[in-house]
Amino acid sequence: MDKNFDFNQVGKRMPYSTPDDFFAKMQSNILDAVQDSTPKNMDYKANKRHVRKMLWPVSLSAAAAVAAMFVISMHLFSPKPSVASCSMHDVEQAFTQLSESDQTYILDVYQDDVFLNY
Repeated sequence: MDKNFDFNQVGKRMPYSTPDDFFAKMQSNILDAVQDSTPKNMDYKANKRHVRKMLWPVSLSAAAAVAAMFVISMHLFSPKPSVASCSMHDVEQAFTQLSESDQTYILDVYQDDVFLNY
């Protein structure tokens, strides 16, 4: 690799050329094309907005329906604990294993419960 590389030796010539009136013609061509296509373009944008307005509620309701089905299926097919498997003997045994202060606290809360003692 040459360590004496100089950018000034590269030069500043353009690799391409354009006709003299190229940019003026390009501008007029673009303006003509835009003026001709404006009504079709506006109809397309209006239809696109209408589709978006209709698509949002439909997709939201579909997502809500899928979520509801998921929650309902989880609720229906989840294993339910059996009340019969827990007898009063088991509750009494668990209560006797508590400390005396915990037993007193549970009894006080039970006696002051608004929903049980109405």
